[in-house]
Amino acid sequence: MIILDNSILSAFKRLKLLSHLKELVSAAIISKEVLNEYTEQ
Repeated sequence: MIILDNSILSAFKRLKLLSHLKELVSAAIISKEVLNEYTEQ
């Protein structure tokens, strides 16, 4: 299991790979706070 934090998501977003994250990581946990930050944008 992988826990994704803001730094990982920011790096994927900066590299324009955020939409491919699910393909690369099959099982991950994202906290509600981090998820809310990215869904509000």
